[in-house]
Amino acid sequence: MSFASRSLGAAGAVLVLPTIVLAQSPRDFALPGAMSPAHGRQASHLQLAPQSSAAALVNGSDSCSAPDPITGTGAFTFDNSVATTGTEGQVTTNCIQSSVQGLSNDVWFLWTAPQTGSVELSTCGLTTVDTKLAVYDGATCPAAGATALDCLDDLSVNAAGTQGFNFQSKAFWNAVSGNSYLIQLGTSPGTPGGAGSFTITYAAPDFPMATPCGPDDGSSETLQGWIANISVCALQREGGIGQTTLVSSISVAWGAPFAPAANNPANGGTATVAIWDDPNDDGDPTDAVLVQQQTATIAFTGTDTLELTPLSPPVAMTGVFFIGAVYTTPATTGLNNAPFPRDNDSCGYATRRSWLCLNQATTFDLTNLGANSVPPVRMELSGLDAFTLRGNFLLRADCQLPNPGNSFCAGDGLDPNVTTPCPCGNTGGPGRGCANSVNPQGALLVATGSPLPDTMQLQGSGMPATVSCIYLQGNALSDTVFGDGVRCTGGTLLRLRTRANVGGASAFPDSTDTISLSVRGGVVPGSGVVRQYQTYYRNSAGLFCPPETFNVTNGWQVTW
Repeated sequence: MSFASRSLGAAGAVLVLPTIVLAQSPRDFALPGAMSPAHGRQASHLQLAPQSSAAALVNGSDSCSAPDPITGTGAFTFDNSVATTGTEGQVTTNCIQSSVQGLSNDVWFLWTAPQTGSVELSTCGLTTVDTKLAVYDGATCPAAGATALDCLDDLSVNAAGTQGFNFQSKAFWNAVSGNSYLIQLGTSPGTPGGAGSFTITYAAPDFPMATPCGPDDGSSETLQGWIANISVCALQREGGIGQTTLVSSISVAWGAPFAPAANNPANGGTATVAIWDDPNDDGDPTDAVLVQQQTATIAFTGTDTLELTPLSPPVAMTGVFFIGAVYTTPATTGLNNAPFPRDNDSCGYATRRSWLCLNQATTFDLTNLGANSVPPVRMELSGLDAFTLRGNFLLRADCQLPNPGNSFCAGDGLDPNVTTPCPCGNTGGPGRGCANSVNPQGALLVATGSPLPDTMQLQGSGMPATVSCIYLQGNALSDTVFGDGVRCTGGTLLRLRTRANVGGASAFPDSTDTISLSVRGGVVPGSGVVRQYQTYYRNSAGLFCPPETFNVTNGWQVTW
């Protein structure tokens, strides 16, 4: 257990908060082929070798002045097994971790950015090497005292270098399309090289939503706590620009298995969970708008079990949003005072993802996070963490991306739920309606968008080029011959709209409509009701499947 007093500036004032950080009992976290910091993380004097003449290396150049050029995104291989330790990039001002500066066995790449945006460079989960990364703007080798765009040794290790959780690395920076960036990939000083891969990826706005909506691995390595009488809010960023996310509940783990029982929150106690919208999608919760809060009952404390609290009703969040849990420590010092476990050894960490907000002596302000004693601060910059650990709270939005529904009632002879064959042996292609006179594959109905909020659009294609068609809604299942096809949309049928096909295709609603699918169909988004849809169309070719002169697409089913 570590106790510390940390100072945070808030509205020009300095608030001194006694905090605690608990960590798992010491163990060797080194991966095969990597040296444990417990065994080799004392300050070291590097033996530097000039790299003016490149060694014949594969997957990374031994010379900063002749780096291996790479472009695009995805995975790239490296091998610094026999690389020397050069002079460049060894005295970079922002490249110190655990009191150790520099990179051993370093190899160099020159990456050209294909587009402008936020970039992540990661070796996490891609090697057993204890990597260290630095990224520099441009193609010029860094001089002594240079500042990297980003530099990181271990993704997660304590400040003393005596206990590690993840010895791989991630670097983050904002890239400009067409610009070049010099990548230095080595090992933490004193550890051996080896082979592996690294990835370069873009993300918007910062990093995409995890699936499920929580980046932790379900197991804690550290536990964040405070001494007494402080309301603590753990925040986690989710969602993404242009993305709609359906959130039905929030899950939180309380306490940690390795913590003393007295420090874990008491079972049966209460806390608050909440969800906020990020109004400008900038990934900063200071101006977040409260959408919903719920009282949570603390259970399964100290077990890493995620306790679910439903949102009522479920909410559809558009763009970036935040979830959070608020806990107030008791007045008794050292009792039930460490609520929030953190995952520090998985690859889910990203900058600006986990935040912390505190209020002392007064009720926590959920409606204006910036008005609390300590407004939201990024965990990696908070200074509240005695171990300066990068990681994520065991805090999840139980959510899913919008589901526009699913296809059913295929006239392909393969759908086990359709017992009525196409009437003229005119079986269509997989997932489509029965064949028509111009398309042996049959017509196709799909849908795009989200039922909540309603952005749904039905799209029909594969019909005769300029014929009329009618979009149908039903509220029950059927299975019957319908013209030259099979209709499975039954119950009360509603003609939603008549369309004139262009190139055998049309949609409802389209740009000419001022009404949504749910409004026209009389359904309430979020109600959970199920509706079936099909499109029937004229097909009057005299010699094709007489005597009928119309056909129908496959069906589409939506849960509203």
